[in-house]
Amino acid sequence: MARATVMALALLLAGAGTCEGAGAEPEVEQSLQRVSDFMGAINQELYRPAFELDALLDELAYDEVAIFEFVRDHVAYQVYPGIMRGAQGTLLSRAGNAADQSVLLARLMRDSGYDARMARARLSEDQALLVLQALRQPVSEAPAMGNAAAMVEVLNQWRGSDDPLSDEQIQAYRDYIQAPYRVGVQGDQQAAELETISARIRGTLDAAGAAFDVSSLNQALVEDARDYFWVQVRPSPSADWQDLHPVFQGEAPLSALEATQHIADEIPDDLLHKLRFQVFIEKTQGQAIEALPITAAWERPVANLVGVPLTFTNVPDAMLQSGALGQNMEELLQKARSFVPGFGSEMAPGGRFFDYRASLIDPMAAASPAAGLFATLGDSLAGATLDIDPNAALPMLTGQWVEFTLVSPNGEEQVFRRMTMDRIGADARARGEPPADLEPTDSDDVRTLMRRHTFMVQVGEIARGYVVDAAYRQYQASRPGIEATVALVKGEEPNEDAMAGLPPGWPGHLGLFTVFDAAGGIGDQHRNFRSGPALVIHSEGLGGPDEWVESIDIVSNPRRAVSLAGDVPVIDPWVALQSGIWETRVEGVLLEGDSQLSTDKVFEQARDAGIDTIAVTDRATLAQVGYSADIQAAMAREIDRGYYLVTPSRPPAQDLVAWWRVDPASGETLGQIADGQGGEMAQYVIGLTFSLGAYAYGMYGCTQTSSVGAATCCAVANTGLALFTFGIGTQLKGAMGVIAGMVLDTNRMLIPIPDVCDSAFSD
Repeated sequence: MARATVMALALLLAGAGTCEGAGAEPEVEQSLQRVSDFMGAINQELYRPAFELDALLDELAYDEVAIFEFVRDHVAYQVYPGIMRGAQGTLLSRAGNAADQSVLLARLMRDSGYDARMARARLSEDQALLVLQALRQPVSEAPAMGNAAAMVEVLNQWRGSDDPLSDEQIQAYRDYIQAPYRVGVQGDQQAAELETISARIRGTLDAAGAAFDVSSLNQALVEDARDYFWVQVRPSPSADWQDLHPVFQGEAPLSALEATQHIADEIPDDLLHKLRFQVFIEKTQGQAIEALPITAAWERPVANLVGVPLTFTNVPDAMLQSGALGQNMEELLQKARSFVPGFGSEMAPGGRFFDYRASLIDPMAAASPAAGLFATLGDSLAGATLDIDPNAALPMLTGQWVEFTLVSPNGEEQVFRRMTMDRIGADARARGEPPADLEPTDSDDVRTLMRRHTFMVQVGEIARGYVVDAAYRQYQASRPGIEATVALVKGEEPNEDAMAGLPPGWPGHLGLFTVFDAAGGIGDQHRNFRSGPALVIHSEGLGGPDEWVESIDIVSNPRRAVSLAGDVPVIDPWVALQSGIWETRVEGVLLEGDSQLSTDKVFEQARDAGIDTIAVTDRATLAQVGYSADIQAAMAREIDRGYYLVTPSRPPAQDLVAWWRVDPASGETLGQIADGQGGEMAQYVIGLTFSLGAYAYGMYGCTQTSSVGAATCCAVANTGLALFTFGIGTQLKGAMGVIAGMVLDTNRMLIPIPDVCDSAFSD
């Protein structure tokens, strides 16, 4: 059982290492190599100094003056608290506040052989106003993604002489490679549509007397600018320190500043934005409701998480048994009696096993091999429930949630709860009164535990070449896993080690973030940027019987839209509101299902049904909406956070519930559906034959075909090619064509770019 258990855990958690597979058939290997050659040829033409620090230093010849001039002239000043992006994130964004600009400059100077440190000072308000004027400095255009002519030539060679690119296609590719799309800049209809939606929201808020108050945020701009940073460098320990001010493109208007703090190594805690993650289950016994942690709190600075996907999943014990590979998923679910929380490719830190009665078992501290641990798990859980008093109420597992906490540099915390299982509902939980007639938990109740959740933070804009390069690296690491997927389709037992190269989570976040970045163009005389870490979750897994569910959930999308029209830069909430509408509308660009639910869809159907839109600004007005108690409880949570909610007065149809969540200070806006999650959901109808391997990889569609060529293409798409083509803008179509090139769905039987698949893969 030991090898089978290790294989099952690796399969389910999809470890990130690479290894040698068992060897693919010649035609499959040739197809995979052809795709690799195509991606490699494109990758060689990327402009790497836009996203690689070492490549940037090579281009700048490790010269002190050139390094300083690059950061000063090509990394735009923005204003927000603390260190959020770090050196890598600031380079990707080509923008940052004084602290992040200084982190990047100090890093480049040190890597060039200079002694460098950051200096910090507390400015007066008048000095801070001078710093804010740096927002008016010209912003240099982002460099082209790469050599457009060479990249188009690679695409033409791939298609072959029988189907060359048209002149229109060539120009579209060149334009996309040259510059990213920005809303309102290139004259499309997107800006007009955002104006229409924002005008409707504005009219609803005005009718309710709900006004924006930006005074506190205007003061926050000044306070953030007062926390000022610059860099001091010297060629050797015996030389004098030289002050470098990357904020100002001209002469720094701050003379004779005295540093109150020098930062040479460890970043002080009061400068860090952090993400904390922890998972809880809910135990209900009679009228008692208890929350139990099943993982330890995991916390990291967000600057260390740039481009890093994090994944949580529950692993059922039935999937860790010998022979589980290839079994029917529904049968495995019926056999499951306990679960273990997985984080990335390992058991979650501090993870504890739990069962249908919410019994908790701590892993054996000395057992690092998974097989030794799981071999005794069944007996341990049985022993934990033998002594239950027959006259006492039966303990039941009634819920599970993931708790995300965003910690700001000043220590303030924003806590977001995302339910992964809920048997009693938000209203009963808030009242502390579970239903009296609650039946014992069974396998149907835990279906939603069988989902994978991949989350990532966004701290600023993303260089598109970084997305393409990441997809290429992911594909190369996934080659053995692709071969294993083909083996599953052929009914063969895949090589155990081949599973290790498959990515542990959804690969689409970076592509999605480049679409979000288009909001930076909203506003005429504005600087529009991330002012705190955004958090986005992709979830996929079992829905109802014969159903697969996939969703995108924007948890947080902080943004500052600063107007430069007056003498002093000030917050413009309406530009931030339009930016939030944009992000909500495009979050589903990577999803495509048999049915979809989105904020736009709900409001459109409400208008068609003649349903009024109302603004909910406090709990008293919440009674005006014709929603269920659970929905009202979810809305009440947002009201208690201080948000305004704009929503149809009643749902246009059953289960069609949505609202716009609007921050009355910043204008930060997010569309939310059903249970208070920002998101777009797609549902897929699937057969009962989808297996363990397909569930683990998020590639169930790839195994729903008897065609080896189709399965290979699908697996390739899921492990890098689809994101790669998204990044370079191939297969332009529809409204999103001007943004990224294709509707990417990493879980269906997908032919992402038909001309590529048809020419590369055959049976």
